[in-house]
Amino acid sequence: MKLVKNEKILSMKILDVCENAVSFEQSRLLLSENNKDHDVEFLKLLEACEGVCRAVGKSPVQLDAMEQTATDVLPPKHNSSPKDWLQKVSDKIQQSVTKCRQQRSQVEGKMLLVKSSLRDLVTSVKQLLSSHGRLLSDVKTLLKTMAKEEDNEEDSGGVRRYMTRYKELTSSLSDALMDVLHGCDASTIDPDPLILRITEIAGMVA
Repeated sequence: MKLVKNEKILSMKILDVCENAVSFEQSRLLLSENNKDHDVEFLKLLEACEGVCRAVGKSPVQLDAMEQTATDVLPPKHNSSPKDWLQKVSDKIQQSVTKCRQQRSQVEGKMLLVKSSLRDLVTSVKQLLSSHGRLLSDVKTLLKTMAKEEDNEEDSGGVRRYMTRYKELTSSLSDALMDVLHGCDASTIDPDPLILRITEIAGMVA
């Protein structure tokens, strides 16, 4: 858009110069017979130039999407040739592509490290859950007996609620850990749903 605007301004300036030149020539009073033909031709030339400038001013050059992108990358200068300008645009685009690839490579490297750390954390949590499950199995029979005894009491349900809540907690946590592992194996990962689920699980422990 800047190129089109500059072109329109330049066309209007040229048009103004042409109008002033025509006005000046028409205001000349004494024309010699020898120069009259030359002056007439000169006036015709100026009038033709004026017509071209008016046409350009009314119908500016339209750029397609690719041309507009090129001018946005590197606005052309009036004193540069189209070939040189296109070469500079190509070089600048190549530099931008190379830079983007380098940045993407760095991001992918960091993502690999993050995924590796997540896998290690998931393994540690699963080991803790397994160890806790084995410890709980040693007293599971006792907890069931206590739950049956609580059924006969007025203020009952403490042990049974604990066992139910523990089962829900471990099941939810195991599912969340599996989703984290699946996310690590995928090409992309959306962390927000996983963070929300783990936050909800943490709220169950509190």
